[in-house]
Amino acid sequence: MATPSLPQWGTLTKGPNMESQTVEKLMRDLYRASARTRQAALLAAGRALDNKPTALLANQADAGRLLACSRFTIRRMVQDGQLHPVTVRGSVRYRVEELESIAAGKVVAT
Repeated sequence: MATPSLPQWGTLTKGPNMESQTVEKLMRDLYRASARTRQAALLAAGRALDNKPTALLANQADAGRLLACSRFTIRRMVQDGQLHPVTVRGSVRYRVEELESIAAGKVVAT
């Protein structure tokens, strides 16, 4: 049995005018996904419905979760110059936009 993939963003952004078949498929895929994927999808959907902006920065542990690696790998990526941290009032954070571009395989400018 093949692992179901998450729906494309286009199906998620259709909003209240979505066809019932699309909603049913989305729900089936979501229930088959891992608990972590379900949780992330539900949080993102909740934020979108509440019109709350997504976070611009992530801490080291969250950056590791976004890239599906350990926080120690995040630290090594910083040492190698692949990732560029931001310090906010003494706390080290990572740009979510940069993490997403790394996950997409795009080269990040130094």
